[in-house]
Amino acid sequence: MKKKIVVENGLDNVRQYLIGVGYDVKTMYFNDTASHITTNEYDAIIVNDKSELDMSNMRTGSPIIEAADLSAEQVHQRIRNAITN
Repeated sequence: MKKKIVVENGLDNVRQYLIGVGYDVKTMYFNDTASHITTNEYDAIIVNDKSELDMSNMRTGSPIIEAADLSAEQVHQRIRNAITN
């Protein structure tokens, strides 16, 4: 079964890379979609900058990974580390 990841809509290179390595990737339209994530359905949530994310309505234990200044490969490595820990 594919790992399910949510990626912020501005991170197209990350989204395409993760699809290419076999993840089931959904697009998140930042605070519009983020506020509706209320389950642990996703293995990770990828955003550009966590400090700009309104997490007040999020109810998830999924790791949130900040992609700012990282390559798509580095984001993938952080996902793998978060999922295995």
